[in-house]
Amino acid sequence: MLNLSANISLLFTENSFLERFGKASENNFQAVEFQFPYEFSPEIIKEKLDKFNLDLSVFNSLPGNFKNGDRGLACLPKRKEEFQRTIIQSIEYAKIIKCKKIHIMSGIQGSKNDLAYRDTYIENLQWACDKFSEEDLTVLIEPINSRNIPDYFLSSTDMAIKIIELTAKKNIKLLFDIYHHQIIRGDVTKYLKNIYSYIGHIQIAGIPDRNEPDISEIDYKFIFKIINDLGYKGWIGCEYNPIQDTESGLSWREKINLI
Repeated sequence: MLNLSANISLLFTENSFLERFGKASENNFQAVEFQFPYEFSPEIIKEKLDKFNLDLSVFNSLPGNFKNGDRGLACLPKRKEEFQRTIIQSIEYAKIIKCKKIHIMSGIQGSKNDLAYRDTYIENLQWACDKFSEEDLTVLIEPINSRNIPDYFLSSTDMAIKIIELTAKKNIKLLFDIYHHQIIRGDVTKYLKNIYSYIGHIQIAGIPDRNEPDISEIDYKFIFKIINDLGYKGWIGCEYNPIQDTESGLSWREKINLI
């Protein structure tokens, strides 16, 4: 049986952020995930997780100034000190809210000098992995398609695998978002089988518009069977934008025989 995690940065947004933990629990989710929790103290978040007996599957380190266009700092040569501060901050949160996996966004490439960005990215990931290893935490990196984030540095699954190999640390894994991968490359089930050992977390959404998984050009029922056959025991993050309200759209789980 596959385990679903509600991404409450996108789901249950009819409610305030702190109310979404309860809504996830009411709707039979045993875990949540979110993007950037830093508006709230880790103690407040931990209180909500404990109250509703929820696991926390993953969250993101701070990506810089999101409102001003930052989408991560890890590949940016001139912002290493700022990057390191965000990693220390994410570790402090992880220790309190009891989360073992943190996604680090790569950032946007501002020029065509790929090597400078790549080298900075690898150096920063190695530094983060070393810091994370002290607390038994895992670094996740996620390829994001250029339609959603133009000029995002980590722009393909193939590139992510190469970066993981070059980083050469035991605690770095791939966040395999099926929505992004299908837009970037396609061939989802072949990739799942071929790169399974690299995967640390999976996320889903319907394609092409990032809505409920049953409103999609790919067959998630078939994909879930492959994931199950591979023996995946981790959480699958539901990171999609509901077409209407969140709760009325959750019937997709029944259609795909997940509840």
